[in-house]
Amino acid sequence: MHLAFVTSLVTDANPTTGFEVANESIVSGLRAIGCKVTEIGFRQPRQSPPADEHTIVLKTLDVENASASTLKKAAWMLGAVKSRLPVGGSKLQVVPWALLEDKLKSLGPIDGVIINSVQMPSAFPKLLDFAPFLYVAHNIEHLSARQNSKSADGRLKRFLYQRDARLLNEIEQNLFENACHVFCLSNEDREHIEVLNKNVSVLNLLFPTQYNVSATDLSRQETVHDIGLIGTWSWQPNFVGLKWFLDEVVPHLNPELSVSIAGNTPTLMNSAHPGVKFVGRVEDANEFVENARILALVSRSGTGVQLKTIEAFQMGMPCCATSSSVRGVGSIPANCSVEDDAEAFANALNTMVENVKSGKVSRLDGVSFTKQQREGLYAGLERGLANIAR
Repeated sequence: MHLAFVTSLVTDANPTTGFEVANESIVSGLRAIGCKVTEIGFRQPRQSPPADEHTIVLKTLDVENASASTLKKAAWMLGAVKSRLPVGGSKLQVVPWALLEDKLKSLGPIDGVIINSVQMPSAFPKLLDFAPFLYVAHNIEHLSARQNSKSADGRLKRFLYQRDARLLNEIEQNLFENACHVFCLSNEDREHIEVLNKNVSVLNLLFPTQYNVSATDLSRQETVHDIGLIGTWSWQPNFVGLKWFLDEVVPHLNPELSVSIAGNTPTLMNSAHPGVKFVGRVEDANEFVENARILALVSRSGTGVQLKTIEAFQMGMPCCATSSSVRGVGSIPANCSVEDDAEAFANALNTMVENVKSGKVSRLDGVSFTKQQREGLYAGLERGLANIAR
């Protein structure tokens, strides 16, 4: 089966964001079960050039909010208003539909199109009529936008999120109703989607790296920081979680604990806790994670699944998580504590650090969790392929 995987950003040899990791997981899964997959989309300037002929880049385009200037963000906003599109979709209207159509036609006969997330179909609505399509819903985007509007600071941001929520709701409904099959990443999202389309399956995602934890790894004796957090903090749902952690959790932490926060953060973020350090973007995310005694998974909103949670469980890392952080995960490892109250979360972190130091809590072998995720990924993909084959 030959499928065109149409995405805002093509996969990267070294995925860094959750979106990139999810794309790599899905494309690799499709190829593993025997599909020929050709990717078509845009490429970020920081991304590696495509490694093979199965990737078609429409244009190199910087669409990340974290690296954008105020002027660039204003231009995106004005472009969205002018085009009457959500901001994410309007960013992609730098090439005409004719170019994307020509690239699709150049593939020859294909069995169908996989539309990956909402950005490309919002920018190029004719995509839905090109061939039978499956849709990958990374999140219920209009619900995420609605949540973001409630937590946004300032009237302009609230207005933009509310506007996006209204437009995305209409676009997503069209996608859900007309797709041969919808892939989503959590059971909560599946329940929302199946009201409009009964052909839905949940994909269990995997980090591309294979984590093999040996007995010597379980001692966790060599560490750089007690508690580690890593994420794309410029994304509003992640920002909300980090702000909650700094404002409400950190004041209850033992003052002697060290806390390292990796990833680009807003310049105004700070903490009075003497052990909290903002280390910025790190070269090796795996190394950063492994240098922590435990991880804090602090999501407070959003839909879909948290990729950092999947990675932590695959690595067998001890962690403390909110219930939002473990959404979409069927089996919670024994060395993960789930708390939503800020003080209880802090107390769990305090206790877990001490238990790791004393050997009462250790890193687990993530092989069984990884096997479970892989089997779920393949099963979900095969359900969708069966529907498009019909």
